[in-house]
Order: sequence, then structure tokens, then C-alpha cells
Amino acid sequence: MILSEILAENLKARRGKLTQAEFARKLGGSRATLTRLENAGGNFRLQGGDFIS
Repeated sequence: MILSEILAENLKARRGKLTQAEFARKLGGSRATLTRLENAGGNFRLQGGDFIS
């Protein structure tokens, strides 16, 4: 299993019953970024403020 797949599974588990929009807001990022990460969307790079609380 590659890192992006591990991250995707971890995010989905931690999100629980929250919608992607609710969870992204809680993390301080966008729903689009969360969607890409949860789908193990290949190449991605987190920048400065993405999901840092």
C-alpha cells in the first residue's frame, strides 16, 4: 500500500459520518482538497495552510 492510499483510508475513517464539506471545514481546508486526498488522487502537494490547525 502506498502513502496516498494509507492517507485516504485514514481520512475516511476519521471523517466518520461527517460530510466531506463539514470535515474539510473542521480541518481548515477545502472540500475539493479533501476529495482528492480521500480518492488517493495520484500526485498531490499540500501547501502552507492546507489542513493545518
